[in-house]
Amino acid sequence: MTVWRRFRPQAVEEVERELDASRTSVLDAGGGPDPAGRLEGQWVGRFAVLLGEHPEAADELQGLVEGWQRRMSEGQLINGGARLEARAKDNARIYQAARDQHTSER
Repeated sequence: MTVWRRFRPQAVEEVERELDASRTSVLDAGGGPDPAGRLEGQWVGRFAVLLGEHPEAADELQGLVEGWQRRMSEGQLINGGARLEARAKDNARIYQAARDQHTSER
């Protein structure tokens, strides 16, 4: 958000809302159609507009994109720790997750 605060402070709240909505959309899609690809195109357009208005933002945006690419190539990073413990008895079922979990019982 620092890039937006610096070059388009009037749009920061709107961009934060849209980033949250984009993140939620991707997480909610699960294994469905590729929402990340669609959203990527929308954000590339926003970056292009920002660069058109403020070419001096190029270095900061490049660093931002390179950081995202690094994180994507490394897989999901988890900060902090999680300790899950469960004890099942008889015919009990236990489902645990430190993140999203989707189950389908048949």
